[in-house]
Amino acid sequence: MKINNPYELVGKEVVDQNGTPVGWIDKTWNSWNQDYPGYFYGIKPNDKTRDTFFRGTHKLYPIYNDYIQEVKEYVTLNKTINELSRYWNKTVYCGSTIYPTDQLIEMPVYDKNNSRVGTFYTF
Repeated sequence: MKINNPYELVGKEVVDQNGTPVGWIDKTWNSWNQDYPGYFYGIKPNDKTRDTFFRGTHKLYPIYNDYIQEVKEYVTLNKTINELSRYWNKTVYCGSTIYPTDQLIEMPVYDKNNSRVGTFYTF
């Protein structure tokens, strides 16, 4: 969905395609990738969603603006929470270690010389 002012969505409640409350939009940032023009939004999950689908984490979960179906008094996604949690709960191999995806968010990234090169904000 084309969104003209992404900052108007911050603080709005988010529901999935079936109307199930997911949480609310806590942050927005401009895409840095030419393949994904537009914006990303950080969803802060509510207690039920966090405990049921996201292993109790308090981190924001990113969604791309194409996942938004409509915006009214709340934001409706074009996917169900089951579809979204399937991707958000995958594990990532980092060398010999396996991390749940949510643990990588906001983790510092270092190069082979141990110089910090950035922070992992999305997956």
